[in-house]
Amino acid sequence: MLLINLILSVVVFLPVIFLLYIKWKHNYWRRKGIAYVKPLSFWGNTENPFKTSLGLQHIVKEAYLQLKHRKVPHGGIYLFTKPAYIPVDLELVKHILLDSQYFRSYGFSHSGKNDIPNANLCAVDGDSWNNTRTKLTSLYVCSRMKQLFDSVLECGGPMIHNIDSRVKRGRSLDVKDVMLSFAIDVIGSCALGLDSHNSADTGEKFKKYGDELSCTNSSQNSLSSFIKLMAPSVAKLIHTRQAPTGLEASLINIIKKILNDRKIKGISRNDFIQLFIELEQESQNNEQQKLTMEQIAAQAYVFFVNGFEAPTAAITFLLHELAHNNVIQEQVREEIRAYMKAHNDKLTYDAVMEMKYLDQVINETLRKYPPIPYFNRVCIKPYKVPNTDVTIKEETLIIVSSLGIQRDPEYYPDPDKFDPRRFSDENKQTRPAGTR
Repeated sequence: MLLINLILSVVVFLPVIFLLYIKWKHNYWRRKGIAYVKPLSFWGNTENPFKTSLGLQHIVKEAYLQLKHRKVPHGGIYLFTKPAYIPVDLELVKHILLDSQYFRSYGFSHSGKNDIPNANLCAVDGDSWNNTRTKLTSLYVCSRMKQLFDSVLECGGPMIHNIDSRVKRGRSLDVKDVMLSFAIDVIGSCALGLDSHNSADTGEKFKKYGDELSCTNSSQNSLSSFIKLMAPSVAKLIHTRQAPTGLEASLINIIKKILNDRKIKGISRNDFIQLFIELEQESQNNEQQKLTMEQIAAQAYVFFVNGFEAPTAAITFLLHELAHNNVIQEQVREEIRAYMKAHNDKLTYDAVMEMKYLDQVINETLRKYPPIPYFNRVCIKPYKVPNTDVTIKEETLIIVSSLGIQRDPEYYPDPDKFDPRRFSDENKQTRPAGTR
């Protein structure tokens, strides 16, 4: 009888204790004296991550706009019971991004040598972040990008042929599919040098991996990101992945094959892998600066995933907006024709860099549809928020809503309207730094 009473007591009181614990956790920002968005439920501000179709980017954006409406410089939300700090004031955002000694961590877990995707620059932290960043900065300068421009142009030929063929047969086009195929061709050429020097089998495998990644269930990715943000240690323990199973091993095998082929055959190309080979050779005399195969694979993975996902989305949205805004579309056409004529009817890197209106159209597309709608940091030591009495504790998650800032009517009146004039030289000067 005593045992039964004990069990009944546990059954009755455990849920009560748990709910009181949740309530106490959801009062964190109130105890800190910081404005916050009231939790929706047991799940905090995120709703049920297993069921909701509302991505974290929209939840963070709405939180940003609510806090902005309340005219506070910062505030908080809850990811389940985990408090997340949201800076609203642009000066505060700038401080957080610049004070890297306090916010070097990105909130994701690199679980070791077999965790290739999370060994990239956006995932590692601390000394690993500093060392990797130092070695890779030279890969992304403008002169390097100019070297890759011809490879991008070469990939345009098959895309144009595909479009012409379908139009002549009176068939409709799925713009996103066309852009995805083009982006995969570009990344295959620019990142891994897949061309006549490589076997057709390697190229087909690469495209297969691209198709697999593009078809990965978005809710699975959202859940994976949620777990990484809410509980990095749990994510590390269960090895959360955003890529299909086996992709990491397959990708590193392709990279090894290409590297070995080039060393054996003495092949040199203007592509991303060649830049890594040169960087690796330059670092041979410095043990601390040497690039490992894991680091090369991790950066190639980032180049691979971001190199077709983000551009595919951006170009698709851009074409969508041009289709709905004929006047803007015609102005872009006229500018392209004019600058090509000035460059002997050739599309060159320099010609593209001179196209100011095209640049405005691209910037407006990225404003309205940012490829990175939010980004996060983790406080690695106590940080006093400038011009306040608030101190952010170590291990506090910080989320900056780029989507919220870019849809903020204070900076962009009528923010849902597509208007490239926002990014003219004159109009940019009317906005604060960080919104230009």
